[in-house]
Amino acid sequence: GYTITETQPADYVDSLDSVGSLGGVLGNDILSAIPVTGSDNGSDYNFAELSAGISGFVFIDSNNDGLFDGGETPLSGVTINLTGSGQSRTATTDTTGYYIINGLPSGTYSVSESQPAAWAEGITSAGSEGGTVNLNQIGSVTLGATTIGSQYNFAERGGSLTGFVYNDLSSDGIFDAYELAIPGVSITLSGVDINGNPVNRTATSAADGRYSFADLPQPNGDGYSLSESQPAGMINSINTLGTLGGTLAGDIFSNILFPAPGAEGSAYNFAEITAGSANVSGSVWPDTNHDRLKNDGTGAAGWTVEIILRDDPLDNTAYTLIATTQTNTNGDYQFNGLIPGIGYEIRFRHPTTGLVYGSPISSEPGVD
Repeated sequence: GYTITETQPADYVDSLDSVGSLGGVLGNDILSAIPVTGSDNGSDYNFAELSAGISGFVFIDSNNDGLFDGGETPLSGVTINLTGSGQSRTATTDTTGYYIINGLPSGTYSVSESQPAAWAEGITSAGSEGGTVNLNQIGSVTLGATTIGSQYNFAERGGSLTGFVYNDLSSDGIFDAYELAIPGVSITLSGVDINGNPVNRTATSAADGRYSFADLPQPNGDGYSLSESQPAGMINSINTLGTLGGTLAGDIFSNILFPAPGAEGSAYNFAEITAGSANVSGSVWPDTNHDRLKNDGTGAAGWTVEIILRDDPLDNTAYTLIATTQTNTNGDYQFNGLIPGIGYEIRFRHPTTGLVYGSPISSEPGVD
């Protein structure tokens, strides 16, 4: 029969070899007495090896905790460099953000990242075999002959742009405390990042009017643009550029540049005026004669009156506070500039205890 022998590769440790489909005798790096007759095809005569290695991930760390959480974005094409114990190797992250450098002899190593231009440095983490972290480098990683060190991760941070959409009752372009948010408005971000990749995203203003775009790569020299889909029944007031500047034209903020990767821009606000606003008013009073009419001659002052929005009218724990006021000496209150067509709720709190008054049902969550 035939004999197959392996010259043991440097930097690897023997593992379990295997005799293949035609049989034979297994020795140390030798497969012998392999019977081959006629047109036989033998397969799976394998020589297995073990070595040391180091692996990890590069990713966008949305919550900046240094952990590659579910839903966070991996970064591909990032170069990882390894040196130590006479070795100098590189690897590139794949589409899952993963890299591995193996075939290493036992020894002490340093692994570093070539910082990707579009992102800011996040938290660098030493993995399973320990090490010393210094910015984008992890040193003093000691590996045994067959040790694969894992979770040597490099986290990155993106930039952000945020703002509000609101009803500008005073028509001055300032989101005053008494002015109300406009939820459900579509905001579009567009641009090209520093690597030439298009960036196009859409966000919707929340119940408090806030919209946000997070995990943004460094834009190219033209910067990002933000545009608003004009809410129905409203007309433009005075929009305001945010903290990173840019160019304002109508309902578009353009040329928003990041001074460095990871920059955070805020207060890119879209102000509107209702073509026809709604108002609501009422009173709080002690109904001593129980006729549900305010004819007792007294009002209840200092009660807190709130306007809220919530998805579930029976859930008292998940809501957004839109506006608040207090009853005057006559027990009266009023809200102006409400947006027609929004499903607001009005809620009353006792002036001393702060408890919400109404008719709670025992099955409602959050009832006090």
